[in-house]
Amino acid sequence: MMRWGDERAVTVQIGAVLLLAILFTALALYQVNAVPAENEVVEIEHNEEVQADLQHVRNAIVSVPGGNSGESRSVSLGTTYPTRTFAMNPGPMSGSLESEQLGDIEIKNAEPVDDSDQIVEDWEEGYPTYGLTYTPGYNEYQNAPQTRYEHGLLYNHHPNDERLTVDGQSQLVVDGNEITIVTLQGDYSESGQGTASVDIREFSTSTNTVGVESDDGDPMEITLPTNSPESWSDTFSEMTDYTVTTNDDSVTVEFNDTERTYDLRMAEVGVGDATRESPEERVEYIAELSGTDSTVLEFRDRFNNPVSNAEIRSIEDIEGLTEEIVNVDNLPESTGSDGRVPLEEADSVPTSSQKYTWIEETDSDGEATVELDVDSNALEQDDVVVSATVMSEEDSEATFAEIIDVDLEGDNPEISVRAWKLFSDTVDIIGLPIGEEIEFDVASNTNIHIVATVDSDEEDLDNGENGGSEPPSNGDSDTELPDGAVAFNDESGTGQYEEEEETYTQADLESFDDGSANLVIKRDLLLDSDVSISAGSVNVQRDVALETFGQNNDIYIESEDALTVSGSTVTATGEITPETDSSLELTDSNLETSGQNNDIDIESEDALTVSGSTVTATGEITPETDSSLELTDSNLETSGQNNDIDIESGDALTVSGSTVTATGEITLETDSSLELTDSNLETSGQNNDIDIESEDALTVSGSTVTATGEITLETDSSLELTDSNLETSGQNNDIILTAEEIIESDTNYQPSGEIVRET
Repeated sequence: MMRWGDERAVTVQIGAVLLLAILFTALALYQVNAVPAENEVVEIEHNEEVQADLQHVRNAIVSVPGGNSGESRSVSLGTTYPTRTFAMNPGPMSGSLESEQLGDIEIKNAEPVDDSDQIVEDWEEGYPTYGLTYTPGYNEYQNAPQTRYEHGLLYNHHPNDERLTVDGQSQLVVDGNEITIVTLQGDYSESGQGTASVDIREFSTSTNTVGVESDDGDPMEITLPTNSPESWSDTFSEMTDYTVTTNDDSVTVEFNDTERTYDLRMAEVGVGDATRESPEERVEYIAELSGTDSTVLEFRDRFNNPVSNAEIRSIEDIEGLTEEIVNVDNLPESTGSDGRVPLEEADSVPTSSQKYTWIEETDSDGEATVELDVDSNALEQDDVVVSATVMSEEDSEATFAEIIDVDLEGDNPEISVRAWKLFSDTVDIIGLPIGEEIEFDVASNTNIHIVATVDSDEEDLDNGENGGSEPPSNGDSDTELPDGAVAFNDESGTGQYEEEEETYTQADLESFDDGSANLVIKRDLLLDSDVSISAGSVNVQRDVALETFGQNNDIYIESEDALTVSGSTVTATGEITPETDSSLELTDSNLETSGQNNDIDIESEDALTVSGSTVTATGEITPETDSSLELTDSNLETSGQNNDIDIESGDALTVSGSTVTATGEITLETDSSLELTDSNLETSGQNNDIDIESEDALTVSGSTVTATGEITLETDSSLELTDSNLETSGQNNDIILTAEEIIESDTNYQPSGEIVRET
């Protein structure tokens, strides 16, 4: 009988071989397909990280024109792939960051409005500048872009020639009537897989702006060298007041309005091996600056910025620079830390200068008189400078001294002063609501420290009987902020910087939180990011600009005590929110948002005052307070669609000599009395109402109220309308008057609906 062999073991071996084949095939497919796909994701994420790093580099560069002193930023050049057990990765990916010379920035057909024509030649000769380019060396991300920085713009240049700005940035060179030029200097080159450090050093910076206009009616032109004219042409595409032309390596902006004046701000930044010239080599021209008290000479470089600590007699062609301005022999050894020399210091020094001081007690009329022991025949009125300080022992007393007369006639020249004090010593002056009535009275039996400084060409002035002692601080001395600082902590409460007080840079104020600080912002704050400031009190001083660039970057200012913005400009691409637990004062200032639907919210718990100011928003405007609100000689305006203006107060609400214009509804509402005087309220769009409501008396005088919806005047007390005009448009929009008593005089009603009176 024949037997067949058992072949089951062969079947197992064949199965094992097939299984191994499947595993190797799967691993091969994973290596060929999955690994490259996963690595491409890693490379894309790294590229996004690099763009964020370069955004920080760009922000540090463009912040220099506001007085920033520069900083160091890191850029990730490459990275590694995740570790794999069975699969293999390619070598580490790397990248390079390099600077390259772009060419010269040129300004043509321009002349300065107030400053020396000496700088015009530099404008036309041009300002050489560099760009920065990051080039990736990815293994899988084949369409990875180069990321380039030029003139404040960061953009991606893809291999397919597509150019896209990073994070949707807009150019910063031309913004309305502002021109900002930042040149970059230095050879820089780093490559590899690690992190590169970019040290950004300010070579020339300040808060200076120079007014410029077209020369002899020829349109002013600015030419920017670039590797991507198309990108720059696109960023300028929304501008209507300019003509933009491009060629292979530059873009030229022609300013069509030849009657317009522009504010030019310039700065120079160094990276890599760039070195700054000596102060003496950098001085290009001298500007005469007239202030309220004196005239100073500012020694400036070709970027219109002051040059500090320059040895004046070592400056090339100093004779030519000072011609018709001042005799070089009368100049000091060097410029100050602010690049300035007071003109009186530059002219001539008196052969005799003597300080006289007295401490005198005022009489019952608050007056005190002292005799000046000098020969009056040797003096002119301008030779005697007098200051006086009340030496109050009570911190709560608000006191000050008034100089009544400096009489140089006769043999015994006399100085007369008077001391004043607040009638009520219970009022907190810092938080005093503007418009609240206060009274002063003479301060009798009060010591006054009087200082007289006498300058004369006579060599034999007698010393004063008690001359030479320094007066107590009276807040008249304001030390210049250090370079790079834009604000300080006003520990003394004078509102003026003193050397021992803490200072802050732009970077410090980007996110500032110190409830103990009395923050005084003294120089421009220009950032391409959100600004968040929280302090004990905040004072934005006159001629200071707070501005954000980029997209949707907010400005938020919060204080526990008084918040004051006076003679300043606050401009944001996002929302603006000044908020305080105390009083808020906005005087002779401009608040403006750009972009879409960006609100301005102005909030206080104590009195809110808006005077002589313009508030313009692309979103809603909301001034709101728990106390009294006063809107005087101001303009509030919204743009966009259906953006309301809501003005609300817990105490008296006063609108005087102002214009309130909204694309949405307008609401004036108070828990107390409301007075609308010599003002204009107007809505646009469709069916946008105007509601004016108060619990106490409501008065409308000499005003025009125009709405595309209904107009409602409502009060729980009396309503008085005098010399005013109320008008509605659209269909069937009523004018509704509701009050306990309605008093009407010389008022014109033009409703598209009915007039409804309810008492």
